[in-house]
Amino acid sequence: MKNLFIKKQITAFVFIALLFVFSSLNLINSYPKIKEYMLNAKVTKIKDADSFVKNLETSINDSILDKYTFVESYGALQVLLGKHEVNNFDFAVDKDGFEYDSYFFDDFNDKYADKLAKGISKFRNELKTQGTEVLVMTPPDKFYDGKINGYTGIPYSNYSKDIDTYYSYLDKYNVNHIDLRNALINSGFTKDQLYYKTDHHWTTPASFVAFRELVSNLNKLYGYNLDSDGCYRDWNNYYKVQYKNAFLGSYGRKIGTVYDGLDDFELVLPKFNTSYRFEKTSTDKVQNYQGSFEDTLVNKSILNINDVFMRDMYSCYLDGVLYPYGKITNNLNTKGPRILFIRDSYSSSLAAFLSTTCSEVDVLYPNQYKGDIKQFIEQNHYNLVIFSGYCGTLRPDLYWYLPK
Repeated sequence: MKNLFIKKQITAFVFIALLFVFSSLNLINSYPKIKEYMLNAKVTKIKDADSFVKNLETSINDSILDKYTFVESYGALQVLLGKHEVNNFDFAVDKDGFEYDSYFFDDFNDKYADKLAKGISKFRNELKTQGTEVLVMTPPDKFYDGKINGYTGIPYSNYSKDIDTYYSYLDKYNVNHIDLRNALINSGFTKDQLYYKTDHHWTTPASFVAFRELVSNLNKLYGYNLDSDGCYRDWNNYYKVQYKNAFLGSYGRKIGTVYDGLDDFELVLPKFNTSYRFEKTSTDKVQNYQGSFEDTLVNKSILNINDVFMRDMYSCYLDGVLYPYGKITNNLNTKGPRILFIRDSYSSSLAAFLSTTCSEVDVLYPNQYKGDIKQFIEQNHYNLVIFSGYCGTLRPDLYWYLPK
């Protein structure tokens, strides 16, 4: 009995010693980044403290030594345990390998949907005096077809159903909107061609389907004559570059490749002649790119990153949402409409495809843009503003600028 107690003491001591060494090494490794973040942080209000702490935690987590070995080990353990939910229902996997957010409670209700729709209608009315129209387009999630091959007892988040609630209130206030679900259902693509398994985003083919549906609705609702001969909406007029087993999405980066494998990624590029100028504005600099669709609107360096955990292939179009504002100018179509996307990451490739039919397509990410959005729109005299927030982001942080 005494020997057993001694063994336990030795085990505990070794564990604590290893934990101390590991923590010390991580502190040494993380200290430069923590110091830089602390020195550059600007916390002037109490409400800034929450984001400060979250960003600091993210910075520390990103600096953990050999982090992804731990992630892969954790994922392998979940496989051995036969678990279909991860991190206490942070997300869950279905029987087909698709990963979803997982929540027991949905805070999107009629009261909030009414408030959001009313705010957009007021915004629409204010912009209309300047000659700017407003359209709402809400990309659906993997529940776009209302189906899931799920495990019993797991609360898979179905954000697509929120579209019905949201759109019913947009109808109440006579706000134009586009429902993309039927277009995806009737596209001829299967679910694994339309959505990634390890990520919450739709695929490049899905965004192309949305682009075609959007152009058809713009012509119908606003009398545009975009892509009159159908050239830009013809799937056969684009090259497809296949990257097999190459993409690890936002869910996958939390659980590793062992748990659910890798997704294929498809880069879609025009075969026809293009000429662009892309101006990307961040808080401290403006970057300009000129050339073809491929040379200006696609960051191919992302596709060549060796580390699968760092290779966010989905963000190769327009560099994702790593900046507040971007301006795409189509040099070959100077008479087309000028359109602004108030968007999240779902609209990156979609905006790139739409630019083939317009003179200018701008993208603004409210989570990073700190200026007066209404004033910005009025100063730029857009023909149309598209609210393009994914159905999982129908929350206040993407719509903070709307009138009360």
